[in-house]
Amino acid sequence: MRKKLLSLALMALVACSAWAQSPNSDYLCFTANTAGSTVELVKNGDACDVVIQFSTNHGDSWQTVDFSIETTTGVILLNDAGDKVYFRNAADEVATGFSLNSNSYYQFKMSGNIAASGNVMSLIDKRCGATTIPCAGCFCCLFYECQSLISAPELPATTLTDYCYGSMFCKCPNLRTAPELPATTLTDNCYGSMFHSCTSLKSAPNLPAMTLANNCCQYMFKDCINLESAPNMPAMTLATKCYLYMFAGCTNLKSAPKLPATTLADYCYQYMFEGCTGLKSAPELPATTLKTRCYQYMFSGCTGLTSAPELPATTLATATYCYSNMFEGCTGLTSAPELPATTLANYCYQYMFKGCTGLKTAPELPATTLKTRCYYYMLQDCTSLNNISVVAVNATNSKDWVKGVSSSGTFACPSTVTTTSPGTSANPVGWTVKNSYDLTITDAGWASMCVNLPLQVPTGVEVYYASAVDGSTITLTQIEAGTKIATKTAVLVKGTGTVSFPIMGEAGTAYTDNLFVGTSVDKAFNADKNGAVYVLSQVDSTGKPLFQNYVGTTLGAHKIWLPASAVGDSNVKELHFVFDSEKTTGINVIERSDNSGNGMMYNLNGMRVDGNYKGIVIMNGKKVYNK
Repeated sequence: MRKKLLSLALMALVACSAWAQSPNSDYLCFTANTAGSTVELVKNGDACDVVIQFSTNHGDSWQTVDFSIETTTGVILLNDAGDKVYFRNAADEVATGFSLNSNSYYQFKMSGNIAASGNVMSLIDKRCGATTIPCAGCFCCLFYECQSLISAPELPATTLTDYCYGSMFCKCPNLRTAPELPATTLTDNCYGSMFHSCTSLKSAPNLPAMTLANNCCQYMFKDCINLESAPNMPAMTLATKCYLYMFAGCTNLKSAPKLPATTLADYCYQYMFEGCTGLKSAPELPATTLKTRCYQYMFSGCTGLTSAPELPATTLATATYCYSNMFEGCTGLTSAPELPATTLANYCYQYMFKGCTGLKTAPELPATTLKTRCYYYMLQDCTSLNNISVVAVNATNSKDWVKGVSSSGTFACPSTVTTTSPGTSANPVGWTVKNSYDLTITDAGWASMCVNLPLQVPTGVEVYYASAVDGSTITLTQIEAGTKIATKTAVLVKGTGTVSFPIMGEAGTAYTDNLFVGTSVDKAFNADKNGAVYVLSQVDSTGKPLFQNYVGTTLGAHKIWLPASAVGDSNVKELHFVFDSEKTTGINVIERSDNSGNGMMYNLNGMRVDGNYKGIVIMNGKKVYNK
């Protein structure tokens, strides 16, 4: 395609107008920081026909840029440092077009060291008052590969068009500052590759937009290797590929922006932080319903990442590849997030933690029914991994999922899982296989438990959940021995020593009235952000366990808590759940010291029991704890 260059030689002077008399003096301006710098405006392809003027004497006179003459004499020479050249559209009305796309566009070419300022809208509006971009692709590629550009002009438009700023500053390696971007509604690909490979850029402009569009920010800051901070990104509803590759290759990015969106779209975060080796922590990802490939490769290659975000999503059914490759190659990752979904999608966890050499414990995998290739290569080459818990696994859906893990470890699964021939598509070779979750109970006789696996209550222990709270009194409901309980059932357990809870291969009972909440992994906690909670504490002055306000920063794996919202009284600092002799607080049951007494006893299901029954019974109209 023939490239047309402007000619400044022998250009005719147009009508002069004094700078002070012009309607708006905020024209697009280029200032030389070094003597001998040059500026040239080039028309590529079939961009819109416009009349552009330039002035090198502060608007005392204007000349017309001639795009029809193919010559190299159209270079504007800025002889001395501080020299300026201004550009504006010659028409009295706002132009209806300018550039069109990456094949038909206007482009500034420069040499030396040049700072841009003023309003880029002067190229379409002589008065610089327009805030609506008139056509798709309007300013795309305008400064493409301008190695001399060190600062950007103002971009005041609030109404955008498709691809309007696409690749606008792409490959400007010396651009140090980015312009403000005030638009609140984005359009398809409007910021696509806008600052791609701006290797000197250290900070990004805020992105106040609440309404996104497909591809709107894709590749926007890709390979900006010196970018240290990301913009605010408050949008709650995403669009297809909206953040695709947005910060990929930003190796100096140390913190990610907040990502509050709860409504996702296909490919929305795909590759977003790929290769951000300086990233230490990941943003929260609050969405509970996922979309196809929404998190695929999102943090792949982030070798500095030490902790993963919480992944609360429980609805994956149609979200093919949703977590695929999400943390692949994150060698600094030492712990995995909780994966609570029990209904999976095709390829959902494929390659998710592949090559995470620092990972020691895999997330518990509660799914009872697998989908196509859902675990393919999921934990491959996690060389430090020595603990895996899973409900269902088979060669068809789990090819090489544990290939290359530690040579020894513990593989926990239901007794129904075939482990007689261990291999890379089942359980790891040389590992100890067990069919239970083991809970150690301290001398106080009570422990809390929350496991992201379906379990069965064994005999010889008492298991309770919180069904009500009244003031500082917790009402506990017992779960009978032999009951199969659902994944993540938060409970209190009374017993001694180590208690083994068999892992089930099928879903158990979920207690919807349970007020206890729990986690199967270490959970970062902040009371101001998460709300106050009560946790099982040490024994009180009488030697009995109690619940107290939690003041730490990390709630341990498999622990439970009672949210302050369940108590409703901020003045309550502790909750007793074992009856004390003064009955000031405690479980609303009475503890019997023996099995004597003449009253008839009934269990909580209304069945009559005798004195050998252990646990909570109803006697003489009261709840009694029978030892």
